Amino acid sequence: MRDAASHPPSVHVSGHPLVAHKLALLRDKTTEPKKFRELVRELTWLLGYEAMADLATRVRRVETPLEAVDGAEVEPRVGLVPVLRAGLGMVDAMLELIPTAEVWHIGLYRDERTLKPVEYYNKLPDAATVQVCLILDPMLATGGSSAATVDILKAWGATRIKQVSLIAAPEGIATLTGAHLDVDVHVAAVDAHLNERGYIVPGLGDAGDRQFGTFAGPGKAMSRRNRRRSVDAISGALGCPSGTHRAYGPPSRPHNAASPRLRGDPQKLSTRYPQCGHSPSLDHRLTFAAYS
Repeated sequence: MRDAASHPPSVHVSGHPLVAHKLALLRDKTTEPKKFRELVRELTWLLGYEAMADLATRVRRVETPLEAVDGAEVEPRVGLVPVLRAGLGMVDAMLELIPTAEVWHIGLYRDERTLKPVEYYNKLPDAATVQVCLILDPMLATGGSSAATVDILKAWGATRIKQVSLIAAPEGIATLTGAHLDVDVHVAAVDAHLNERGYIVPGLGDAGDRQFGTFAGPGKAMSRRNRRRSVDAISGALGCPSGTHRAYGPPSRPHNAASPRLRGDPQKLSTRYPQCGHSPSLDHRLTFAAYS
């Protein structure tokens, strides 16, 4: 673990004892997916509380049972941007803190060969509708996905952006702050380093797999049931019925970064699931993301 004093001023490492306690439970390899999801939610609540401590407020006059008094109301509109799929587990906790927040999904997967982020889903409206954006991603590893997400949000028109993550690597912090020093980063811990596969060490493993129970173990193929569960989690986040996005099996090599090759006929996929408004190519990308 790194000393918080060694980080740029925009990086905020929580010193709360409850955060440290829950993070230790989250790291434990014996923690089951149900408990893991609960801990992600609890940690997000605590980190979100800290991340929104500087939101501007305006005066709001309220009537108590005894007399009128000046209260406070959060002034800026807040948008939550969970990075699919691991960021999904952080949304509910943030919505408990600020129920009026808008939720916009951005999908990025990491190319396993280059470790670079590839965008496959973006549901932002044409123009920015919020003043503050909170990027939700449990792991700030290489920092490429976070920096790319900030690029997307700035091009969209977002003026203030924060990142909330559970664990960060020094490499990820360097990448994100090097590209966007104006983005505040709130984390529970900064770990030692990345390994050759781009995983944070000591970290906690793959946050998405541990939330959704899709970890098959080294050298083992993901089961059909776990593939289905993983793809359904993404479909549900996008408002699609369960079963909309068919899991055809692990992808073979991609045609290119934007259009991975998967098993299955796009036309059959479109015919088989007409209730979903997404294009077959997007269905394929979503399916691919479930394995990333």
